[in-house]
Amino acid sequence: MSASLELTAYQLLLADEKSRPAQGSFRFRLDNAEVLVAYTSEAARLDLNRAPKEMLDGLFEVLGVRAKGGGSIG
Repeated sequence: MSASLELTAYQLLLADEKSRPAQGSFRFRLDNAEVLVAYTSEAARLDLNRAPKEMLDGLFEVLGVRAKGGGSIG
């Protein structure tokens, strides 16, 4: 477990901050095990309590939720 965390940190530190991916995954072998690591940056998360209404409208639209009535969700 700690080897996968250390390798993830190492892989992310190789990229400069601007080109560092917000999410991704990679595989590696450790002894007889094959490890798949998937990660998502906390910066990529959306705070639903602070998100602008337009951002939430766009999110729901992409997810296929139709607005009710006046053209906006909520």
